[in-house]
Amino acid sequence: MGKNEENVRKYRVLSPIYDLFARNPLIEKPRQRQFELAAIRPGDRVLVVGVGTGLDLELVPADARVTGIDLSADMLRQAELKVRRDDWTLLRMNAEQLEFDDDSFDVVVMNCILSVVADPTKALSEAARVLAPMGSIWILGKFIETPPSLPRRALSSALVAIGGADLTRSLTRTIGTTPLRTARHERALIADIIQLTPA
Repeated sequence: MGKNEENVRKYRVLSPIYDLFARNPLIEKPRQRQFELAAIRPGDRVLVVGVGTGLDLELVPADARVTGIDLSADMLRQAELKVRRDDWTLLRMNAEQLEFDDDSFDVVVMNCILSVVADPTKALSEAARVLAPMGSIWILGKFIETPPSLPRRALSSALVAIGGADLTRSLTRTIGTTPLRTARHERALIADIIQLTPA
């Protein structure tokens, strides 16, 4: 069983209780700040990659054109309860194989997903492909650029085992050869706010 398929199995169990943990103020505050910075405008085409239970949807302006994708049907069912608009779309889809044309979105949100997917560089490359030339990608996550300490590796292994974040991934390696550059990086205790734009 591949990592992505294993995650689907884990989130089948986690989906009903996910919000109890994800609504932690140490994550919620950066998430709210991120959407303030993103300044999504009326009519903007917004893609939420790894929409999960839909916590990000609560912060997207209702007059934006929103598409949320997730590989877990169970998480999507929870997100459907939070969708405010009939013209917002939720789809079951792999972040590493987005089924959209190039330049389809003005804003791509990738919160807490690059630490979970099997191949974060592939997922980010796909996000870059579907991003409009003047668009931006917004990420909430925690990365490390130096070799992780033993305690960090142990915590990461425990989190991954229950469906959580891999805390040993490097943002620099994840960006890799994608045509993106870091435009903003605000550090926070649990989840940093990162804005990427076309290089």
